[in-house]
Amino acid sequence: MLRELLATVPGGDRYSEVGELLATELVGNAVLHSGMPGRLIRVSFDVDAIRLRIEVHDASDRPPLPQQPDPTAGCGRGLLLVEALATQWGHFPRPGGVGKVVWCECAAAPLVVKP
Repeated sequence: MLRELLATVPGGDRYSEVGELLATELVGNAVLHSGMPGRLIRVSFDVDAIRLRIEVHDASDRPPLPQQPDPTAGCGRGLLLVEALATQWGHFPRPGGVGKVVWCECAAAPLVVKP
């Protein structure tokens, strides 16, 4: 979904690697931790020349809290990746409804000019 959107935006490829990873982590967390079977998860993107914003809406009111996982665990590092790769991120209650919105932004990768 994000890859298709970025393909239509001039310079969108400058967001694809980090943006796709961030979107995957936020959506994965919503699916895993919202605890609301049958509830919809909404994903939205906003992109311009300087940044990509990703929002994931879910039905859980629990705030996302980055935690240090057990070093041998195969999961639990998603928000640590978001913290490391996003220029900023956060969450807020869903307007007029149950749940929250977790969002992050990333800057465009530097433009590489080939000689």
